[in-house]
This record gives sequence, C-alpha cells and structure tokens, in this order.
Amino acid sequence: MTTLADFIDELLVLWPALPTALARDAGIQTGERVTTSENVHTVPLNVDVAAVLVDLHREIPDWARWAAETAGETPTASGGIPGHLRRIQALHDRLSGLGRTRDAERLATTVHAWLTACRRALGLNRPDRPFGEHCPRHDQPLTALVLPGDHGHLRYTRTDRHGHPIDAHIVWSRIEIVCCRHCDAMWTPERYMLLGRLIRQANRDREHQAAEETGDAA
Repeated sequence: MTTLADFIDELLVLWPALPTALARDAGIQTGERVTTSENVHTVPLNVDVAAVLVDLHREIPDWARWAAETAGETPTASGGIPGHLRRIQALHDRLSGLGRTRDAERLATTVHAWLTACRRALGLNRPDRPFGEHCPRHDQPLTALVLPGDHGHLRYTRTDRHGHPIDAHIVWSRIEIVCCRHCDAMWTPERYMLLGRLIRQANRDREHQAAEETGDAA
C-alpha cells in the first residue's frame, strides 16, 4: 500500500532533478532526452518543467504553513523545499492524531498531485498512445481508444542514516491493453479479435446513422 511517506520520499528524489531537466530535454518532442553544448541562453525553456518548479516553489511552503497552523503548531521557514516536505509528513501524522481526518486527507491528496506533476514533467508518466479507432461502446461522446502510456517506477538500492531511500533507479512498466478513458472499458490481448469485431460493427452502425441523417436533411 502506497503511503504519504512514499509520495514524499519520491518527491525528495525527483525535486533536485527538475532544474537539470529545464534545459536538458527542452524542445524535445519524441520523449528522448539529450544534452547540449550550446550556450544555455539559446536553449528553449521546457515550459512543463518550468511550470512545475514555479508552482511547487509557491505551493509547498504555503501548504506547510497551512498544515502547521491547522495542527496548532508554529510554521517554520527553514530547510528549503526538502525541509518543508519532511515537515508536511510529520504534520499529516499530527493532523491524523488530532482527529482532523479530512484535513489530513486534503494534505495527502495535494502531495500526490505534486508528485504526479513532477513525474509528468520529468517523463516518468508517459502519455497514452493512440490506437486509431473509437470506442465501440458509445458515440456520446465519441472517444478514441488508447494504449496506456508506460510508467517509470523508482526503486532504491539502500537508505541513508536517517532511513530515507537513496540511490534510485527507474524500472519501467507497460500494461498491454486497449482502453477507453471515458467509460473505462478495456480489452486485453486475448480479446483483441472481439474488439476488432465490435469496432467494425460500430463503424458500420455509425456510417448507417450518418447516411440516414444525410437523407433526412435532404
């Protein structure tokens, strides 16, 4: 079970990587990361990474302050972003201990959103790939089927003297399915032939419906 501590441990690993990614993968559209020997001022800015840096520089201290005040403690401004993140973990436990479950859940949801934004900006949550057909189960809305994007998972070889995981490496996972993000229908490889039949029938029905509507309009 993934916990808030797991989210924060991963954020503490990914946070230092964001400034490096600002220029290194700027302008790259294929998902490949490259280095450049050009003057840094000529390198286009990676707007996704920049936006995450700006947002988190503002939000993490603000939420740490809110959590401290909500828990009845004095906010602190030391330790930078890593210090605020570790304080947030302790404040989450404090809020839970005070019975302020809703506030603790709100804090955990926000931390998870930060992690998702970091992962997306760094390319660890790769986007879905188009399948090239629409979901055969519905037309309203007409929704393209997709192959889920790959996900990079951090694995750690050891912990430091404080028990925090370090020496991270990435393990990639891929789910072999076709799915619809609107109705959550999914087809595994052994059901691809069925999916093909459903798609052909749905396309025929749509063509027939379009022809009827054209005839009615005439």
